[in-house]
Amino acid sequence: MSDLVVKNKVAQYLLINQEIKDLKAQQERLKQELEPDLQSAETNARGSRVLVFSDALEVAGTRYSGLQKVRKESRVLNEERVMRFLMSRADSEDELWAGWDDLVSSSGVIVTVQHIDQDVLWDLYVQDMISQEELDSFFDVTESYAFMPTKE
Repeated sequence: MSDLVVKNKVAQYLLINQEIKDLKAQQERLKQELEPDLQSAETNARGSRVLVFSDALEVAGTRYSGLQKVRKESRVLNEERVMRFLMSRADSEDELWAGWDDLVSSSGVIVTVQHIDQDVLWDLYVQDMISQEELDSFFDVTESYAFMPTKE
C-alpha cells in the first residue's frame, strides 16, 4: 500500500475517533440535562428511578416506554474490619472465640496469608454467633446508577 493510502486511512480513523469523543460528550450532556427529571421520578422497590412516558417513543425501529436510572449496589467484604471484630472477640471470656489467633502463624520461608472466608462468616451468622448487624458491618457498600431507556 502506498504511503498516501495509509495516511488517508489513518486520517479517517482519527477523524472517526474524534467524532466518537464528540458524540460521547454530547450524550453525557443529555444525560445531565435529564437528571432533574429522573430525580423527580418515582423510585421502585429496588431503589431505581423510573420515568414512564405517556406514549411510547420509537427510535430506529425500537419502542421505549420510559427511562430508568437503575440502582446497583455492590458489597465488598472489609477484611480489616472483620479481623478487628475477631480480635475483640478473642479478648472476651467466650471460650468459643478464644485462641483463634493461634490458628495462624508464619515463620521461615513459608508464609501463611490471612484471608477471611465469607462462607464461614455466613455460618457464624446462621449459628447466631454474630448478629445481622455485625455481619452487615463487615461489608463496604457502594451504590451506582446506570442510565437506561426502558424497551417495551
